[in-house]
Amino acid sequence: MTAMLYTPIPATIDRVDNETPTIKTFGIRPREPMAFAAGQFVELTVPGIGEAPFTPSSSPRIAERMEITIIKTGRVTDCLHDLAAGAEVGVRGPYGRAYPLDDFKGKKILLAGGAIAGNGWLGALSGAGLWLLLVVVVIVLRNTTPRLRIDQAVKFFWGPVSAVAAVAVVLALIGW
Repeated sequence: MTAMLYTPIPATIDRVDNETPTIKTFGIRPREPMAFAAGQFVELTVPGIGEAPFTPSSSPRIAERMEITIIKTGRVTDCLHDLAAGAEVGVRGPYGRAYPLDDFKGKKILLAGGAIAGNGWLGALSGAGLWLLLVVVVIVLRNTTPRLRIDQAVKFFWGPVSAVAAVAVVLALIGW
């Protein structure tokens, strides 16, 4: 490791997107390119306040700029949420082990998301529904008897789920 790994690189916030009242996405442009890999994190420094770790939410293929989505939860994140485009911050890293993406090439994988995907009761309800659906499908597929074929089970579960998904899309379009 080099000494520069522990010294923040000056960076400018070039864009701030309000995702929700407590979540913002910051576009950050370090003065020098900062390469990172999926799964690594950086330390973002607010001068005179402190620093906190965040995982970039942008593509690791672009080293000249990164986006970081931050939920307002404490002293450093409160100060970050008060900053506007043009503000100066520091960024150092990257730290941590990257995801071994090459190990997954050609394999079937299941991705399950969470964290700050939805807001309010509708987001919580949809998240709980997705997890319940996953559990039910796994139970059915693991315990399928010769009388119930897998294609029948999948057809049964995807029919009602498609209807619920259509309702969710309509609700999203009307602003729920």
